[in-house]
Amino acid sequence: MAKESPPPDLPPYVIEYINLIARRMRYTRAAATEVRQELTDHFADALADCPDDEDRQKCAERLIAEFGDAHLLATLIRRGKKRNRPAWKTAFLRVSQGLALLIVLLLIYTTWFVMGQPTVSTDYVALMSQRLHPKVETDQNAWPHYRQATILYAEPESVPLPPGQHTPSGIDRVFPKAWQDTDLDLAHAPPAVQQAVRHHIQKNEAAWGEFVAASREPYCWYEYSELDDLAREMAATRRTPQPATPTSQPDDSIWKGSVMAILLLPNMAPLRGLAKIAVWKSRLAEGLEDPHQAMARALVSARVSRHWVDPDRLLIEQLVGQRICTMSCQEIRRLSADRAMSTDDLQSVQQQLESLYARGFPLLGVATERMSFADAVQRLFTDSGPGGGHLIPKRVEKAWELIGPEPGPSTSIFGTPIPYIPLLSTGMSLVHAGRDDTLAMANAYYDRVEQWCRLAPYQREDKPSPDRMTMKLSRERYWVLRMFLPSLSRAADLTFVARAEYDATLTVLATRRYDLDKGEYPAKLDVLVKDGYLKALPIDPYSGDPLVYRRTAGGFTLYSVAGNFQDDGGVANPDKPWDHRDYDADYVFWPVPPLRPFPADDEAS
Repeated sequence: MAKESPPPDLPPYVIEYINLIARRMRYTRAAATEVRQELTDHFADALADCPDDEDRQKCAERLIAEFGDAHLLATLIRRGKKRNRPAWKTAFLRVSQGLALLIVLLLIYTTWFVMGQPTVSTDYVALMSQRLHPKVETDQNAWPHYRQATILYAEPESVPLPPGQHTPSGIDRVFPKAWQDTDLDLAHAPPAVQQAVRHHIQKNEAAWGEFVAASREPYCWYEYSELDDLAREMAATRRTPQPATPTSQPDDSIWKGSVMAILLLPNMAPLRGLAKIAVWKSRLAEGLEDPHQAMARALVSARVSRHWVDPDRLLIEQLVGQRICTMSCQEIRRLSADRAMSTDDLQSVQQQLESLYARGFPLLGVATERMSFADAVQRLFTDSGPGGGHLIPKRVEKAWELIGPEPGPSTSIFGTPIPYIPLLSTGMSLVHAGRDDTLAMANAYYDRVEQWCRLAPYQREDKPSPDRMTMKLSRERYWVLRMFLPSLSRAADLTFVARAEYDATLTVLATRRYDLDKGEYPAKLDVLVKDGYLKALPIDPYSGDPLVYRRTAGGFTLYSVAGNFQDDGGVANPDKPWDHRDYDADYVFWPVPPLRPFPADDEAS
């Protein structure tokens, strides 16, 4: 840096002129000091030959006039300095200026990005409710009865263990397996379990009455938005805390009024429980009641199931409906073996079942799941900007609070969780795909799922499942897809399982009628169709052929080759669900498998 020497004896206005030029250069301090020194030396040399004050003044004025306007001179000097600057220095300055500009622009963009707000323009909950509403009179709606049954339903209670027994954690009361499984031999269960089941049935007589009344109505529809009020009423009736759902969050919650807020569906668990009551009543009265009464209860559950397997419903509703259908069909097959059931009785049951699904058992529908994802997107993304909109960091944090960080990017540093750090959510939002790309990928997934749901298990045995499509997506770029798209491959299998249970039950009823009418079982299933006992052959979803039927010395066998896609001669494996891909046996519909005994070493749990 040039060192500035003490100013010589110059007139004040000359010194002011020199300083003005140095200031107006607007360049580096070293350059200004150097120019100031050069001008000072120049004026000092020029004025040294003018000892007289008057001559010095005139000489100074002449020099200033020759130099000209201070601002113009400063500009020219600055330009000259820049032209003489080394190339490396020029490049460094240009890069530095570019980086500075980039940082400023990035800060402006980040501020705009973080402050983004969503626009909730579509009420998908209302749209879903409209899809369910048939154009019929309201007195044909089963929902008021279902609603009342849900409120009246009492949850199962734990039962005491035998004296001196405790669970590993020291508790002397447990929930019996009967609350989960309906294929246990309840008639020979421990007395404490039987007493608990009887008590549970008695507590739910009023709820069961509403359940029966609902089954008689041809339609069921309701406003999904009222489920929040239903959950609160259930909690108040049972004097239990309301479950922490998206609907119970503050009014400013991102999920308020969304599809996510109704996905827990408080009415589903009571419906499953009431369907089980139909089975438990029969098991406890085994041999003590008219089998026609038990059959009537099983038909109640079958009629209920048709209300909930509608493809326009939410996925969980469809799956619950399918489970209730499967449960009722299994019980109907078991009861049809009773000798007290005449051919007319069996024909009546068969006709009632056939009328439930005159157009065929419905396949799984995903229209509401598509709506659910679109609703989540409109609450997590802006609706304008590059890519149609961007993921909002604050909304990422709110979504994390509801569903947890997995399987998103790493959310810990040296073992310390950091799921809600704004910097992390901002970084995720910056790298995430735009709104248009996210919706396009989701629609492609649902299109593939719809095709998958139309294929029976044997037709997609060697095809990659739609779930693989989402698993291959980048966790960072498609975090929303990874978190909110449901896994539907298993659900599609369950639909075909329920259909097979339904078709097999019709076939068993027709075969039993044929035996009662003809005195023997048919040689082949084709005979049932030919003689009008059955409308169509039951198709095995795991082979594409009719269910395997064999007449035996004491009756007949009807089974599916099940999840291993192989005919194992009608040998079943009672320890695994028959729709699993690793199932290593056949699934036998008839003869009805015997009820499983309660575990001797764990009587109540």
